[in-house]
Amino acid sequence: MARGYALSLWQLEANPEEGLLIVPVQPGLHDYSSLMGYVNPLDTESYVRTRFLDFLLQASSAPGRPYTLVLDEMNLSHPAQYLAPLLSSMETGDAIELHG
Repeated sequence: MARGYALSLWQLEANPEEGLLIVPVQPGLHDYSSLMGYVNPLDTESYVRTRFLDFLLQASSAPGRPYTLVLDEMNLSHPAQYLAPLLSSMETGDAIELHG
């Protein structure tokens, strides 16, 4: 249902999938790095971005467009554990620090 709704919001666009990202979430996920990205262990000067982060950046650059993010199976997990930086930023308006 969420997928159909998201695609309907972009039905007049050439690529309706651009406004939708479905991310599978595991019940035991407790580290936000698999969603928000992480420092490359082989090159500590480089940050590995994820599809989730790229999608958030794309959505934030076009605030007038409807973007839909579906965290699949989120009901089986603890979202506050791995979305803490994002939720905090939404509440305070502060920037999200991904990599010092």
